[in-house]
Amino acid sequence: MKAAIYARVSPTRKEQGEYIAKSIQNQLDKCNKQISVDDNEFYKSYVDQYISGKSQEYMKDFLKMIIDAKEKKFDKIYCLRVDRFGRNLQQMINTQKELQKINIHLKFVEQSLDTANTFGRMVMGIMASVAEWQRETIIDNTRIGRDIAYKNNPEKFGRPKAKINWKQVENFLAVTDKDTGKFVYSWSEIAKTIGVTTSTLLRRYRKEKGKIAARRI
Repeated sequence: MKAAIYARVSPTRKEQGEYIAKSIQNQLDKCNKQISVDDNEFYKSYVDQYISGKSQEYMKDFLKMIIDAKEKKFDKIYCLRVDRFGRNLQQMINTQKELQKINIHLKFVEQSLDTANTFGRMVMGIMASVAEWQRETIIDNTRIGRDIAYKNNPEKFGRPKAKINWKQVENFLAVTDKDTGKFVYSWSEIAKTIGVTTSTLLRRYRKEKGKIAARRI
């Protein structure tokens, strides 16, 4: 069975460069040792440095590894720990399910967790349930927080109010034809000039200025 290794180090301060190198080498050494113990054939190492596991789209070697897995270049991925494979539990579970469909197994060395056996798959199933529970909890908490915030200050929600120069509007409203005495500018013409919709101008005028003067829309 051909085995690949995935190692990752999260962003750290530049002066910790020596520590980062040792951390990566430690991950590779332990995974290589486990591959030998399992009597598998080492294929290739994939390493992401200074890359946060928060978003897998920026984990370039990780994405290369998934492509190679789909091309069946190896049969199993060894990773030191679950958190090295991805800090986002939901993304990690989704990747595991994707790999399972093409019969690629995962082994997390320090946790002795292997999706090639029933126990490993059962643990991953539990983790998937936890990830779903976390997702639903976050959604519920966000909804509750939003409802409370809206109740306390509804003005902060929705699109920001368009800024209206009321002095400019009043100047337009005051312009009349010298001969007929009729208003020159319609509400729609004024709205277009100041950069808002007619409905917005009328609604805001009613709310902030009161009764609307009779004129063409």
